[in-house]
Amino acid sequence: MLFPWTVPKGNYSRIVALGMLAGWALQGFGDWRFGRARGVVAALVGFIAWSVLGALLADDKGLAMAYVEDLIKIVLPVLMGMTLIDSVRKLQQLAWIILLSVGYLAFEFNLSYLQGYNRIKEEGFGGLDNNGVAILFNCCVGLVIFLGLGARAWWQKALALGIAVLLIHGVLLSDSRGGMVTLLVTGFISFLLLPKHTIHYVLFGLILALGVRLAGEGVRDRFMTMFVREEDRDGSMRDRKKMLSYALDSIWRRPILGVGPNQWTETVQTEYGVIGKATEVHNTWLQIAAELGIPGSALILSYYGLCAIRLLPMACGRSTRAGPEASDLARMVVSSLAGSVLACAFVTVEAVEVPYYITLLGAGVLKLSSAHEAKSVAMS
Repeated sequence: MLFPWTVPKGNYSRIVALGMLAGWALQGFGDWRFGRARGVVAALVGFIAWSVLGALLADDKGLAMAYVEDLIKIVLPVLMGMTLIDSVRKLQQLAWIILLSVGYLAFEFNLSYLQGYNRIKEEGFGGLDNNGVAILFNCCVGLVIFLGLGARAWWQKALALGIAVLLIHGVLLSDSRGGMVTLLVTGFISFLLLPKHTIHYVLFGLILALGVRLAGEGVRDRFMTMFVREEDRDGSMRDRKKMLSYALDSIWRRPILGVGPNQWTETVQTEYGVIGKATEVHNTWLQIAAELGIPGSALILSYYGLCAIRLLPMACGRSTRAGPEASDLARMVVSSLAGSVLACAFVTVEAVEVPYYITLLGAGVLKLSSAHEAKSVAMS
């Protein structure tokens, strides 16, 4: 998507997937003892199973199965990660890989902006509009803060600070009001979870100051449109309010199975007469509930929610079962998930991978803490 002229079209993701599956098989499919992460993994597996059921009952099974296929491409790597991760070091490596990958996207988009073209706002990326890209960047703000604070080498701290600037500026470039709100919430939660050390507050203050400096007049004006009177709101906000009402009506009428995976666009056109407009609900949780019923929405929210709730004692410093590095990972996951869950209330992005993989980080911490506790009990 970044460099489409470099290679011809091909099934590159399939090639990578086959190699990954082969490597997993050679490792004996890993260790399936998940400990305190069992419920998190079960919620995700339950979500994919419920999606398959919905697809089998859907009117347009082709579209529905395409939805399931996209989910499988995310769920399989999560399961592989859960079975193969056996150390905090591997979790840290995964966190850096996620951050560097998204950070490089932010670098390219900032570079495009400096060259005179705001690609995020005008095009989006990888099937995501400007709001989706803002969500993608927001997911990694918690990661970059706590990876930077926890890094021991000065160059890692400098790298994290540079990526933080790129991510924050990328959110502001998106012109996404939901992205701006999420950025503030993620920053606030990260501040609450900061270890009580002067240097951490200084570094956080530096990131905050950079964020304020990067927010120009246009960004501030765009943000303030969220608080105007009903009659002064722009067409986008009015359309979103209508779509939310349609989704709630559909959920009320079909609370268990919904309309089926990937069936909302057809439903909103045939039942509510929405033609020639963006048909997404612009709320991931309500769209999932409309398509997969309340059980489907509850399962995916449980995947994120159970992970965050079980990590809270470590994130708040009340438990150090797996050591201080695991506590830093817990903090970054909790802050990122809080921002992600809120962000998804402003846009429909159920197939964006990064929140799933950030939750994988958290579930990995839970797995390792359970193993550490079992080992301590055995030794005693």
